[in-house]
Amino acid sequence: MENEEMLEQTNETENVETLTTEENVEGIELTDTADTEQVEEKEEVKTFTQEEVDEIVRKRLARKEKDFQQKLSKYQNAENVLNAGLGTKSIDEAESKLRDFYKEQGISMPEPVKQGLSDKELQILGQAEADEILDLGLEEAEREANRLAQKGHQNWTPKEEATFQKLASALTYEKQKRELKTIGADSTILDSKEFKDFASQFNANTDIKNIYNLYSKTSQPKQEKTIEKMGSMKNNATEEVKDFYTYEESLKFTRKDYEKNPALFKAVEQSMTKW
Repeated sequence: MENEEMLEQTNETENVETLTTEENVEGIELTDTADTEQVEEKEEVKTFTQEEVDEIVRKRLARKEKDFQQKLSKYQNAENVLNAGLGTKSIDEAESKLRDFYKEQGISMPEPVKQGLSDKELQILGQAEADEILDLGLEEAEREANRLAQKGHQNWTPKEEATFQKLASALTYEKQKRELKTIGADSTILDSKEFKDFASQFNANTDIKNIYNLYSKTSQPKQEKTIEKMGSMKNNATEEVKDFYTYEESLKFTRKDYEKNPALFKAVEQSMTKW
């Protein structure tokens, strides 16, 4: 009798353990499936507007610029110390002087590191970088141009020189457009090949408004010349060139006068700096 009761209790215990195990297994399976479904439902694709992309790029460039300036300052400090101690004016001159000194001491010096890219390739990269900066706006272009100007032309790499030249050209163009608009002139004339050729004969510092006024005068249709009297043997083109011409006097000359007498053109150009 006791054996039968013990057998029944054992069977009941096994049945309970089996049921508990099955419930646990089923519970784990259901929980895993539910979690997977929730994760899949939460997965979404993040999209950005063009303005957001531009802002991300701008911030990234700003961070790179900051990191670059921090690294550059260390090399600039070392360059200043070397130049002060050796009496040199550039890092190239300081390096050359140090190489010569240590060679005299019998110390073998490593060969200079060769640049991986040619000057032409670096110039192309510089122009591409200028395009990227101009895409960020004129303020960013002016900021970078000023930074390069402060560094000094003698310290530029071919890449930096190409970047500066393109930025400076774009900034000058925008400035000239604004100046021409102040006198009611059509700024699209800056794109005219004829005007570009005419303006190229003047000093870069010559006011674009003065150049435009001269161009407007000399590009007018030529009028028929009156026959000179017998006693007159000179005209404006052959007159003795003066040292200074007023603005009103310069407007009397035509392009043909300048072509016949280059000295006259140069005198007028020099006079323009004093108007």
